[in-house]
Amino acid sequence: MWIKVTDELPKANTPVLILCNGQVRIGQLVWEHPTHEETFTSYTYWDDPYDDGQLWEFFYITHWQPLPKSVPKREIDAVVDELFKPKELPKLPGMH
Repeated sequence: MWIKVTDELPKANTPVLILCNGQVRIGQLVWEHPTHEETFTSYTYWDDPYDDGQLWEFFYITHWQPLPKSVPKREIDAVVDELFKPKELPKLPGMH
């Protein structure tokens, strides 16, 4: 069951299914608590736990739901790998 992010947010640093720009992805809400400057404040952002550096602005994420508990992590990893595997471009007529 999809949960609106305006109604409830998932537990921080826990991978969940997210609806990002109309696509289902795996993401996690990250809370950062900078401690090296007194003037810095804590903040949150959505991140892809399988793609270091891939993050999304809050307005891209509209809904989330927990990952299915019956699916082992290795199977989720395989699905993610398949989603992001480079795809072969179709051959155009007359090209070899």
